[in-house]
Amino acid sequence: MNNGGNGRRCAIFGQLMVAVLLAVLMCTAGVAAAEVATIPAYGWRGNGTGVYAGSKLPLEWDGLSGKNIRWRVKMPANACAMPVFGPDRVLVLADPDRILCYSTKDGTLLWERTLSAIDAVVAEADKEAWRAKFHEAWTLLTQSASTKGPDVWTKKPKDIKDEASRTRCQTLYNELGQYGISIPTWQMTGYTVCTPAANDKYVVVPHWSNVVACYDWDGNRQWIQQPTPDKKYRVQNEQGNSPLALVDDLLIATWIPKTSRGGGTSAGELSQEAFVAYAVATGKERWRSEPLRSGGCMSGAPIPFKVGDETLIVNFAGCVVRVSDGKVVLRDVGWSSGNSPTVLGDVLCFWEAPHWYGPRKGGYAYAVRIAKRDDEYTATKLWEWTAPPGDTVNHRSPVAYDGKFYVPYGLVFDLETGKVLIGPPKVEGARKPPPSVLTMQGHYGYPSPFVASGRLYLPAADGATRVYDADISETKPPKLLAANYLGSKGKKTATSVSVGCVSPPAVLGDCIYQRTTNELLCIGETTVLCPPVKVEAVAAAGGGDAVKP
Repeated sequence: MNNGGNGRRCAIFGQLMVAVLLAVLMCTAGVAAAEVATIPAYGWRGNGTGVYAGSKLPLEWDGLSGKNIRWRVKMPANACAMPVFGPDRVLVLADPDRILCYSTKDGTLLWERTLSAIDAVVAEADKEAWRAKFHEAWTLLTQSASTKGPDVWTKKPKDIKDEASRTRCQTLYNELGQYGISIPTWQMTGYTVCTPAANDKYVVVPHWSNVVACYDWDGNRQWIQQPTPDKKYRVQNEQGNSPLALVDDLLIATWIPKTSRGGGTSAGELSQEAFVAYAVATGKERWRSEPLRSGGCMSGAPIPFKVGDETLIVNFAGCVVRVSDGKVVLRDVGWSSGNSPTVLGDVLCFWEAPHWYGPRKGGYAYAVRIAKRDDEYTATKLWEWTAPPGDTVNHRSPVAYDGKFYVPYGLVFDLETGKVLIGPPKVEGARKPPPSVLTMQGHYGYPSPFVASGRLYLPAADGATRVYDADISETKPPKLLAANYLGSKGKKTATSVSVGCVSPPAVLGDCIYQRTTNELLCIGETTVLCPPVKVEAVAAAGGGDAVKP
């Protein structure tokens, strides 16, 4: 891909780039030499739990003033996938097919690649031409289609008002269909919806067009393939979650039936998915599980955990598989179709927000203890809490920490007994979020809560993050420690700066890496302000290339 040469931009915008370099020095001058963080197997919510032990994150930051923003880079487009990490680098995605790898030290762009089904099935000589068609079709669809009414998430070519653009967009997607590139189910989540999985050697990137590729951290592709030779399964599609988990030298992938509705099934129906294990270095299949019961939105990530010395992995439909050989050891121990389960020790936690659809209406939370005796596994339900049907934050995953289960619905449970420590909020026949101090902002939300530094961080889709003391009990109500904003706070006006966040924040070492619709920000303690003004100026001058402020 031609990203536009730095020399050409400097020739045209020399004075602007000098100002940018000065800003870079100012933004990085106040940052102490960062301790090199150990890179674990990293993916959806770190190790899948959303708990970042040992991290010392900032309590406060501000996007407009640049307080505690170490660096920020302009993103070429939106993505739901959360950032993942390699040695001294962070990788993000951008619609419709871009992979961008930056230095964690200062946000320098290290390399960029593209990934879609075009890379897997089109002849090398024809790839650039087909990529250009793909980009044109996506641009027409996202910039021209109407976003009003009930189809705000499901733009189609027919919604484009200009006849010539409408016809061109439909023609392009008809042509792209021969390579498996169709219009994504939700344009809000796009093609780069699934979070990659990474360790210190490799990063594995999924793409909604039904392809997965593995790269080393220098950007060299190791292998690329579609989920199965018979094409009966595909990459799942939902909000920022991941179909992938890395366990030791294995890549565990969740493939769903290709006939499923864009990553899910119609209301009330169930489908069969499968866990498939690959050697991460080569992409060769090691084992394939029996079909697993699944259904709903199909948006949960596979979560690895240990019972004794055995590593297991669970999907959001409560099917538990042994990682060593792919044997299904338990089925139907829980259900969380709109998000991912979480784990604390040998206890699996499931949460389903109140909703009006699916095989089980209403909301519920429960905890299940997994035990092993000889070669047999058991699941003992510790408790269950239920709520009436409603329509609220459905795609945020819960977090378990320090004997408590925090649910993004304004609820905190005792993990062992299910006793409600905070809540429950009232749902008054409503299709709207319940009132609660711990309920995150926004009707439908995507960024999930996480715990670090003994604090509970509640990010929201509007760029706000509220931080609470995680030590909550019946006698110790939630204590708000800070309210942080990336955009304007308070009531929106004509001059307000709006920030959208559908990607969950990622944590490494002492920094939060937040992917917004327009930027990637490194949030960490620093004495120098790093405001967004210069980012906007350089982006306007140099195009969509990522640059430091």
